Amino acid sequence: MSRWDHLFALKPKPLTEVLLDEVAGLLSQELTDWPPTVLDWSSDADRRRFAPLFEPEAKPPGPATVHEAFRLARWEMQRDLLAIDSYMTGTQWRSAGVADSEFLALLFLHTWLVEQMLSLSEATEGRIKRTQLDQCLERAEQRLVRISGNSWNPTA
Repeated sequence: MSRWDHLFALKPKPLTEVLLDEVAGLLSQELTDWPPTVLDWSSDADRRRFAPLFEPEAKPPGPATVHEAFRLARWEMQRDLLAIDSYMTGTQWRSAGVADSEFLALLFLHTWLVEQMLSLSEATEGRIKRTQLDQCLERAEQRLVRISGNSWNPTA
């Protein structure tokens, strides 16, 4: 057996899977290097609203906040708007461990993650479907936990 035989045994990975893995890696790295980059704010009001998160002394959100933002973004990809509405109006975010002081970060991260996914769908002219975007978010969160160790893991 030559040293290259194992390469021939590998199954090719579909391009979509490679893309989703790469995007998940980029998202997790951006969140590790807090704050993530915002290239285009949807409005000046949003820029002002979230400005405290971008101040030099601002701390990154805790693991529960990050986890819950990913959960909300996945619900958005699944179009489960009733779950989001119930979660936010019923203040389930508090019982999930999100501190009142991090509610703004929760809103920002949820919005940022959704916008990242929708821009990916748009850039691929809709070839990446919402179910795949949901999977991408899950991969990104898993990578974030691996990259950062248990410091980002809400269950640690």
